[in-house]
Order: sequence, then structure tokens, then C-alpha cells
Amino acid sequence: MLVCLRGRGSLVVDGHSRTPGSLRRKSVGSKAKRRGICATTVPSTVITLSEAQRRLGSLTLRDVLAPAIGLAENEHVVTKLQRRVLKWSQKFFEASSYEARLFLRPGGGAYEVGDVFR
Repeated sequence: MLVCLRGRGSLVVDGHSRTPGSLRRKSVGSKAKRRGICATTVPSTVITLSEAQRRLGSLTLRDVLAPAIGLAENEHVVTKLQRRVLKWSQKFFEASSYEARLFLRPGGGAYEVGDVFR
């Protein structure tokens, strides 16, 4: 991850990780490596972001996460940008029943601008 520090240059935070020892290259297709649960390593991605914030950030982790937690706990109105991202991602969400339930309308399709997302 590239971190640009105002007036102090930039640095790279290395948050790489290893896959489980039992996972073989042939068992995960190239599509799955680009999208879905195999596209990122958890918890190393979360730990990397958290550690970068702890060492380099000026806000507490609570303050950084508060807006995301608020969106997760409460409903909000879909903006034009969110609609565009949802529409762009729709085909990927439709490929997974789990993601479709999370990010698409109950009957299918992307949320419209002004819809309430819960």
C-alpha cells in the first residue's frame, strides 16, 4: 500500500501474506483470484490497514471507522456515485447469491439514486 504523507514524502506499507498451506494454485481459478473471497487475504488486509492507521494516522481507529459503522448500522439514501458503482459491479454481485443478497435489490438489480439501502 502506498501512503503519501503530507510534506513528509511517501512510503510503501508491505502487508503481504501467505495462503493456507493446503491451498493449491490449481484449486483457485484466475477469475476467483480477481473477484470474491479469494481476491484478498483476511485478516492480513484488515491488519495492514489498521496498523498503517495506528502508526501514521492522526485520528483514532474509532473515529476512522465511525462513518462505516454508521452506514452498516443505519439505512442511507443511495447517491449518484453509489448507484454508478453498484451498476458497474452488478454482474459480479449476480454471480454470487451471497453478494447479490447484500448489494442488490431484494428482487434483483442495482439500487437507484434515492433508494434507501439497508
